[in-house]
Amino acid sequence: CFDDSHACYDDSHACLDDSHACYDDSHACFDDSHACFDDSHACFDDSHACFDDSHACFDDSHACFDDSHACFDDSHACYDDYHACYGDS
Repeated sequence: CFDDSHACYDDSHACLDDSHACYDDSHACFDDSHACFDDSHACFDDSHACFDDSHACFDDSHACFDDSHACFDDSHACYDDYHACYGDS
């Protein structure tokens, strides 16, 4: 139950429900790189639990972006494991 980008969606491109096992324990929908996206491939907000343990939101290349695709600042922990902040390029 994966689309071409390996995100978990049903045929209507909505996240599968629990009975289809397409959510983790916090009900976030992850692709195979453990990045979380809503239907528009934007990061979920906090209420949707779409952040990793350090509260950074990652796209499928493991770069972290806010809704405007700018890196979060330090208070948003938008750095990868190497503490590098990635831009659109």
